[in-house]
Amino acid sequence: MHVPIIRQKGGLGNQIYSLLAAQFIYENLKKKVYIDNTSSFLADKIYRRKSHFDNKDLIMNSFLNPLMAILIRFFHNLSNRFPVFLYFLNNKNYKSMNFEINYLPTDKCLNKAGIFYIDGYFQNNIELIRISRRFFQTLYKSILSKCSDKKLISLNKTSIENTAFIHIRDYSLVSVPTDNLNLEYYINGINYLNNKKINKFVLISSKKSYLTKIVGDYLKERNINFISRINENVYDDFILMANAKFLIIANSSLSSAAALLSYKLNEREEDKSIVIYPNLKIEGEFSYWDPSFMRLDGWKGIK
Repeated sequence: MHVPIIRQKGGLGNQIYSLLAAQFIYENLKKKVYIDNTSSFLADKIYRRKSHFDNKDLIMNSFLNPLMAILIRFFHNLSNRFPVFLYFLNNKNYKSMNFEINYLPTDKCLNKAGIFYIDGYFQNNIELIRISRRFFQTLYKSILSKCSDKKLISLNKTSIENTAFIHIRDYSLVSVPTDNLNLEYYINGINYLNNKKINKFVLISSKKSYLTKIVGDYLKERNINFISRINENVYDDFILMANAKFLIIANSSLSSAAALLSYKLNEREEDKSIVIYPNLKIEGEFSYWDPSFMRLDGWKGIK
């Protein structure tokens, strides 16, 4: 018996990548994967995150029944904490596999016997573009259905065509942590797009931070037209970024997933977005970013 389980965690962007990983495994490795969208969120006392998806958001994979997910997690934790318990439980059935944040499991890993977890974030993996366009369309429709206004894009179509969206990860109000991008990256991205006659920008972030303030100040000083979307509906933000013709992404699963979705949905070269991504490796307590996974047609790396 093979029962691989991907455990969802994190926010919307992280959860999208877990769905993409599960779909990649199904389509390319021909293995069914179950998704636990319950147990991690029960333990999330700090951010109080929740699952954004359920079975109707998938084509080929299944979410575990919440009670089943909790029981499996309980026995898995018990077997790890009390080795003596393994003798009675049969340790072959409860194993966890932890992958590097950007790597997908191989066919060999998935042939393990019993119930096992596949833990990881899987973000920025170039192999994910091999997933069928149909799945990306299903994912897009699912997120669109959760927006505050289903006509969000049609109502903003004209303004989106001539606007660049800037995503900023939310961090400290007083400084920029070492594992986040700095002002220089955003200035270089803004100047690159300014040279392409783009002079209207939208700042997107889940909360006010020191970085959103100094990027906004930079735009104000140069009389560049911009608006801020701070702490707005995350589904709206994602759909706007996925439809953006010009997008400066952060070292973030949310904006990189939106850019990846846009890339898959727009098949014609002339329809593809210009995406600016951080062309530097970032490893920190709260962030990991490897630019080698982000080199797609029309995407420009900037430091």
